Amino acid sequence: RIHTTFICAVYIIIVGMTPLCLCVLGCLEAVDEVYGMHNWPNKPLPYIFVQSGPVMSRPTKLDITVKGKGGHSSVPHMLADPILPAANIAMSINTMMSRNIHCHESAVCALTMIHSGEVYNAIPDECKMSGAMRTLSDGVCETLKKRINTICEGTAAAYDCSCSVEFIEGYPPVVNHAEVCVCVCVCV
Repeated sequence: RIHTTFICAVYIIIVGMTPLCLCVLGCLEAVDEVYGMHNWPNKPLPYIFVQSGPVMSRPTKLDITVKGKGGHSSVPHMLADPILPAANIAMSINTMMSRNIHCHESAVCALTMIHSGEVYNAIPDECKMSGAMRTLSDGVCETLKKRINTICEGTAAAYDCSCSVEFIEGYPPVVNHAEVCVCVCVCV
């Protein structure tokens, strides 16, 4: 067991305000370092788990809109059905991970919403899909965005449709520095 005496003030920041907000308010002017902690309900109490390197991924939301030419379902040859390319895009996005991300990297991409049409006998003008990606590095995030754009544009064009993709960036991934993890382990 290691006993350590702290010659400093220790502040515990409970959920609600980010360190950036606290800095803006001047609450952290005398603070040299800030350590974050995430609640993991599946971990037993009273233990603290520490890991160096990437720990929590960056969330990136995505909205995809496939635009076609809607009309009565009795004349599909005169229309551009956006649902068919949307279905192919969804399948391609799910398989792109194994062909575009190195096996030592980590990423997840899930389309969680698909919306199109309102009636039984009409092909809609558009199909909207939304979901999220989770990545641990900037390079993987950029690769996925590039591949998703390429898949969407190419697939939509093959069905005489167009497609737009919007990415909404979240916070950056949490990457713990090894020396800080050692310090936390020693202090705890």
